[in-house]
Amino acid sequence: MDKVDKVESTIGKGIVAGFVATFVLSVLLDPIELFAPSILPASPPVGWVLHFFVGTVVWGIGFAVLHDYLHGCRWFGPCYWVNWFYPIAVSTLEPQLVAPLSFELVASGRDPAMEAITIALQRTAYLPE
Repeated sequence: MDKVDKVESTIGKGIVAGFVATFVLSVLLDPIELFAPSILPASPPVGWVLHFFVGTVVWGIGFAVLHDYLHGCRWFGPCYWVNWFYPIAVSTLEPQLVAPLSFELVASGRDPAMEAITIALQRTAYLPE
């Protein structure tokens, strides 16, 4: 298999993976109900076409092209020694911000995660009130 065939195969797999991920996302969360009012024109069929186009073509091909550059460390030795000499120190793995997540909050137009981040930044005097 030459390089062109490998790239075509990778892009084809990316398109299929993008379509599957878009379909699963559409089953779990109705993206048109959430985002259609914010795009023009605000019609559900146009929203579905845009949703599947972006999810399948843009994200699928984008991930397929960038996949070779996004992989992590393949060799245990160098990764281990870099982390040994330059450790990442955290006191706990518990989340430090509490953001109550519920469908009612999202449906009402609120974003609890961004509200929690905004409150935390205001407490540390990075954002004005």
